Amino acid sequence: MSGSGHGAATGAAEDPAHIGTGLTQAERRERAEKRMLRAAVGLIAEKGLAGLTLNEIGEAAGYSRGLAAHYFGRRDDMLQAVVRHISGRFTRSVPRKHPAGGDGNLGLEPLIRICEYYLESVARDPVTMRALLVILTEATMRPEVFPDIVELNRSSVAAFARHIEAGQTRGEIRKDVDATGEALLVLGQIRGTVALWLADPAVPDVGPVKQAMRDSFVRRLSA
Repeated sequence: MSGSGHGAATGAAEDPAHIGTGLTQAERRERAEKRMLRAAVGLIAEKGLAGLTLNEIGEAAGYSRGLAAHYFGRRDDMLQAVVRHISGRFTRSVPRKHPAGGDGNLGLEPLIRICEYYLESVARDPVTMRALLVILTEATMRPEVFPDIVELNRSSVAAFARHIEAGQTRGEIRKDVDATGEALLVLGQIRGTVALWLADPAVPDVGPVKQAMRDSFVRRLSA
């Protein structure tokens, strides 16, 4: 996986003003920003946050060294944008796989499916998942990303808690389960499993682990 960190790079440095004939200036800027965010994700997955520079990100994306600073300002601002980019990719992908449908799309089974989707992300997008793990691990020592990680954690726990509360309302999840406490445990469980996968390629395939997780959730939560 070490060679995948520069997957967003496109070769020689390019001037975004000459990319995408027919695009507006705003569209060209949006395209360039996305390419630099993807490049930053690859670099973080490969080498971590220490020593990461805006010039390096610009080059990895195929642009001039100074373009990342021009678009994002400070390195701290760039890292904050990366955190929001990663969390946004996941939150946008889940509704496409499991479309919203009111309270009927909340509960134990939808919660399990979302957790399965998270686990599947290791095989589908290992670079992004490794970058997220790096950021989560280093967040407590990086004040520039800490507030965004806190918000990501809180929103994830709140989303899982809504599933549990909906399941309790419908009688499929035990009433004595503390929704927020269980949601925190679920988040830690799937993140820990992902961390094990990324650290050890000998960890079992996702299929048996998904089934074990499903069985565990059903035993622990079912009314």
